[in-house]
Amino acid sequence: MKNYKKKLELLQQEEERYILEKALEYQKELGIENTSGGWNDTTDGFRHAWGSAYLAMKYGDLLSHAATSGHELLETYQPKEEKSMDEWNNAIGREIAKNIKAEYKDIDQNINWSSIEDLIAQKAFEKISQNEIATSTSDPKLNNPLFKLTAVKNATENTTESLKDRLIRMREEKLAKYTQRLAESPQKIQEKESKHVTLEELKAPQEAKKKRVKDIINGTVEFDENIDLSAYENKKSNDNKIFTKEDIEEMSDEEREKNKDAIAYQKRTIGVPTREQADKAVKSGGMVHVASYTRSDGTKVKSYYRSR
Repeated sequence: MKNYKKKLELLQQEEERYILEKALEYQKELGIENTSGGWNDTTDGFRHAWGSAYLAMKYGDLLSHAATSGHELLETYQPKEEKSMDEWNNAIGREIAKNIKAEYKDIDQNINWSSIEDLIAQKAFEKISQNEIATSTSDPKLNNPLFKLTAVKNATENTTESLKDRLIRMREEKLAKYTQRLAESPQKIQEKESKHVTLEELKAPQEAKKKRVKDIINGTVEFDENIDLSAYENKKSNDNKIFTKEDIEEMSDEEREKNKDAIAYQKRTIGVPTREQADKAVKSGGMVHVASYTRSDGTKVKSYYRSR
């Protein structure tokens, strides 16, 4: 079960990277202007709409909503305006997928997936032209008083709970929390408040997310020797070998050409460690070092690192 969860997390990370990379391709192809480094701008709006539609087409509307809403909720710190912008554009993406499915019957059976992705990009670009995608945190659309109500409706449209019941339950839960706080002793309240983290600590995951987006846009990811790499597999070489910077530098031109796809895949998924970082990862148990050896046919194999 533990290994399954790791593989599921890696799949989620892989889908996120794929969405970022593919959206970037379409942004360049369609000439969508990047005004704020891919954050809180038109490219950000396009990426959320395209990604949400992609997930809805691939996994269904409910899972798309759970994935995108959960993604925003799991951010320890996210300014209210950024969250509203993301939620708006995620909802537009699900609407795009719904309209595509209505327009093209059994599209996933009759059209290849690459063409579906192109169609999603075209529809998302049309939404930008029609001013339906939020392109900044100050977009007037986000001030619409019906926005929150619509967000609640979208969150419950695939459940048996009615909108009215949902609103009543939310009000009762809020009232219960307020009543509970009134009943707490000053000492209990002080204990809770003493556990609060600083604003910088709250912002850290959000800043890390921004850096991850920029890294992927730039085509590389910074290696972290502390992450668990036990489920890592290079989808280009179909093995779990991990190249270090020194390995790549010491390759002949022929070797570098042979391994270029595998190296590129590693760069945009887990990054490329130095040997020093790789040795630290070995000590922490995330990687394994295989010493050089000679095969029975006399072929010499250089030492290398791999995931556990």
